[in-house]
Amino acid sequence: MALKGLGYMNNMSLDEFMKTMPKGNTPFEGYMGNPKIGHIGENTGKRTTIYPEPLAKWASSYANAKDLTGATIEDLYKELDEGRVILAFVTSGWAKPVWKHYTWSITDKGEVENNHCLTIVGYRSNGDFLVNDCHDGRRDGRQGEYWISVSKFSEIYNARHYAISVY
Repeated sequence: MALKGLGYMNNMSLDEFMKTMPKGNTPFEGYMGNPKIGHIGENTGKRTTIYPEPLAKWASSYANAKDLTGATIEDLYKELDEGRVILAFVTSGWAKPVWKHYTWSITDKGEVENNHCLTIVGYRSNGDFLVNDCHDGRRDGRQGEYWISVSKFSEIYNARHYAISVY
């Protein structure tokens, strides 16, 4: 979404693009699982994600991208002010993070099991974020662009501070 929205990738299908995704044994190395089938079949019980560092490196093959791991909310506003879009790691449906420990986890808490990544494209003067979400982030049956309060966003985002910017 971020690359297409910025005018990159106009001559490449999603299928072609996904074939270039780096794979890994952990999400710190590349994508774990099969991104085409969700959490069924060969993905059952597996962690299916890619984390900011390898995601930013992959995105850099197509545009400018920067790993924002550790970025504050204020840092995200600054990136947006520069005309960049942000891929932020939050949770599915904006639910409270559910932590699960894996053998490759790097924190005592483990990893956020209900992980979700979406694109932030802007913000209002009150700090609320405008997001593009390919998933039903509002749990009302609709997808796409919507506003999320900065308080709700912060509650979820601040659990990890995982994001990248693309420009």
